[in-house]
Amino acid sequence: PVCNRTWYELNPFVFKKQRISVSTVICVLEEMRDPAVTFTSVAKRYNLSPTTVQHIFDDHVQIPKATTLPRVLQLDETYSFKSG
Repeated sequence: PVCNRTWYELNPFVFKKQRISVSTVICVLEEMRDPAVTFTSVAKRYNLSPTTVQHIFDDHVQIPKATTLPRVLQLDETYSFKSG
């Protein structure tokens, strides 16, 4: 209090500038391996928002994007604008 400075203890349980524990991030990423799981279902399980789960996924998973299209791309215009 005399020198008006504050020091914070090193916290190994969270990533720097984050509020979610490393353990929670790992569990979210493990569950996101299943293609049938949605961001919303994982968010409910871990009491997070779907946006937070999406940010965790985007920050830690790098999926390469397809750089080329097929040589021939065919569209069926007859059914593209019909509603069920």
